[in-house]
Amino acid sequence: VKTRIKDIDGKKYEVLCVKGSGWDMANIEPYVTSHEGGTGLGLAIVKKIMEDHNAEIILSDNNKGGATITLVFHPIENSKNDTEENPMKVATGLLNHVS
Repeated sequence: VKTRIKDIDGKKYEVLCVKGSGWDMANIEPYVTSHEGGTGLGLAIVKKIMEDHNAEIILSDNNKGGATITLVFHPIENSKNDTEENPMKVATGLLNHVS
């Protein structure tokens, strides 16, 4: 697991990168699971959570087998959710209404 701050065009992005050696991208099927009682929704849920926080998830193969999962958190000042009425922020009282 590695974390870093990446500067792109003067904006700082927080990046979390996890490399594994067990499975590779060729073995990933959306909405499919090998776990007993699983739904296959794990990655779809993570993707939605990341999007809701103006972030993204990137999946890629490692050169020597396995996969890398990278989570990229965009700068808050670029967040689309800060300029729109986001239902989650409204529901939790985090959105300041300016008139």
